[in-house]
Amino acid sequence: MNIDWAVLLTESVFAAIVEGLALGLVALYVWYRRRQALAQGKLEDVVLLSFNFVEQNQVGEPQLAFRTPLVSSMNEIFMNDQLVSAIKKAANKTTDSDPIVRLANQKLHNMMQRSLINFANRLNTAGQVAALTGLPFKEEEHILALTYEPGAVTKCFRIILIQDRLFAELDQVGDTLTFGLPYHKDRLTTLNMIRQEQEADLTRSASNRILAPFMVASPIYQPMPQKETNAEQAVSDAS
Repeated sequence: MNIDWAVLLTESVFAAIVEGLALGLVALYVWYRRRQALAQGKLEDVVLLSFNFVEQNQVGEPQLAFRTPLVSSMNEIFMNDQLVSAIKKAANKTTDSDPIVRLANQKLHNMMQRSLINFANRLNTAGQVAALTGLPFKEEEHILALTYEPGAVTKCFRIILIQDRLFAELDQVGDTLTFGLPYHKDRLTTLNMIRQEQEADLTRSASNRILAPFMVASPIYQPMPQKETNAEQAVSDAS
């Protein structure tokens, strides 16, 4: 059997070129999509855990404030391609007036809740160490909601961590509430929707709830006894 090495070499080179072009086009498409997403403020693989509370601003007015103690990625938190895909699909259905992520499959939704709780437990390291070593600690009940705000300046997934007293504080300050930046007012819409969902969850069984209950554990720090100064010690000795 005669082998035409020239033809074989030509076919091999042609196949390598086609494969290289295909890979190059895929890489270019992925780069373009990421660049386009970045230009639109989309960081869809980023997950922020956000505390929300009311504080006093510099002039003593009540102001809605945020803190972001934890940042991670979708794959690190959920660790399941099917779950990540379902969450992103559900995020496409969120709106500015209702940014809560709800999965149509309740089993997947419950799996998402457990993943959110496991991730948020990173906040409890100090409290858990105190509990394990017999030191005083306290636990406070919160709720977790996964949200995607399509109209936000930075479009990403946010785990909103809320304590009941926040809603009471919002009711108390009413229209006097201020915002550090104009678009921070949009978060108030998100909080109101979470509040409505919390009330609806009260009528649902534990396995069918949308929001996830979460306990924040923190150590109770005891004040250190003050050491006597040399002058105080001298007076004590003299007496």
